[in-house]
Amino acid sequence: MENTNVLFDRKRLVRLIVPLIVEQVLAVTVGMADMVMVSGAGETAVSGISLVNTICVLLIVIFTSMASGGSVVGAQFLGSGDKKTACHAAEQLVMICGLIALVICGISFFGNRWILRVVYGSVEEQVMAYAVEYFFITSLSFPFLGIYNAGAALFRVMGNSNISMVTSIVMNALNIIGNAVFVFGFDMKVIANSRHKKTGPQYDGIEQVSMEEIFERSDVISIHCPHTKETENLLNREAFAKMKDGVIIINTARGIIIDEEALLEALESRKVYMAGLDVVANEPPQYQIPLMQSPYTFITSHIAWQPKAARLRAVDLAVKNFRSYLEGMPTSVIN
Repeated sequence: MENTNVLFDRKRLVRLIVPLIVEQVLAVTVGMADMVMVSGAGETAVSGISLVNTICVLLIVIFTSMASGGSVVGAQFLGSGDKKTACHAAEQLVMICGLIALVICGISFFGNRWILRVVYGSVEEQVMAYAVEYFFITSLSFPFLGIYNAGAALFRVMGNSNISMVTSIVMNALNIIGNAVFVFGFDMKVIANSRHKKTGPQYDGIEQVSMEEIFERSDVISIHCPHTKETENLLNREAFAKMKDGVIIINTARGIIIDEEALLEALESRKVYMAGLDVVANEPPQYQIPLMQSPYTFITSHIAWQPKAARLRAVDLAVKNFRSYLEGMPTSVIN
């Protein structure tokens, strides 16, 4: 005898389930696409992002579970015809998921390195640096993921999975297109010059070129070298003449590496678009130098060394060097 009390016929089940499958496929696909795009930055970047992606997948499962569990309450009221209470339950679900996601966002934003250390233990320094940076950025999306999952779960209990599927398609399409535009469209590469060629997986994503190429190819030039006879006034009138129009100059090394008079001329002629200086030639400055009056210059008080990541790296390096000394294998020996 045929059962006529069927809540969902085959057609409605297909309409409910297919969008869920599409969402899961998209979630996996966008992760794969991101990994492919970042692979050009080298093995260490891929490894760092993989560490964070594992944590993100876990958090997405948590958000989905919270939303699914909370939506059951709303479904019960909706099934009994109490739409007012169902709406109230839906509001509470969105608020709770959003608040929990916001707390997780705050913990991940400020404690990303600590979380990665607890979960993975000792990780290669460069891999950890990539992971911390990626975790820092992705943590900003957690509140939106929490609210999205709450909304998607509520639409499903109302029998409409298409809305969450379309939203997922739009989000992932924007993600992939945005990544492709900035990674490939803007040709955002890192090139560098050093006295000695750097080797190792952490340098895989960096093209090492001559100083002439640095001047000719760079849109942004950031200086990180010591003051020596060779580097004094390295950026002079001749160097600025070789650069692209509208180049941006950043100096967190030593002020005397830049010919300040030549830089001011380049700024006023708009050869150099902007200059960000953490150092000047004479420190501490005894008077206001002309660069301080330029509207195209930002000068900070020699504080580039202060970020938390830099301080932690300095402590780690000091500990490693001391341990090497105790083991009879000192590193970075000067005398």
